[in-house]
Amino acid sequence: MVLQAARLDLPMLLDARRTKVIDRGELELDGRTLRVLALELGEGLVVEAHVDPATGRILRSRGQGPAGAPLEFVTAYSDFRKVGGVLFAFREVNWANGVATGETVLEEIRVGPAPAEATFSF
Repeated sequence: MVLQAARLDLPMLLDARRTKVIDRGELELDGRTLRVLALELGEGLVVEAHVDPATGRILRSRGQGPAGAPLEFVTAYSDFRKVGGVLFAFREVNWANGVATGETVLEEIRVGPAPAEATFSF
């Protein structure tokens, strides 16, 4: 669940923990050269972002369990569109341990108003 949660907000997670991000070099995928950025989440759990250097978009994410554990989640992102000034991937294709598990296609995204500043203060 940690790996799945991490991929849901991967750009913010990478930014928040930028000093812990490891550059793993390049990956050739579907005729593109992507930059691989990795972040250890703890207990051997690692999430990777496969980034298109030309656009800065994360085109694929990969979550991996501890060494020796057969656990890998991969998500490919496509059909990027801006909604309310925010870029979203309207299509995701998912695999678990190399087996296709599903595809999510969004038809519409609505961006609501920002909550009042006091909403999250304690």
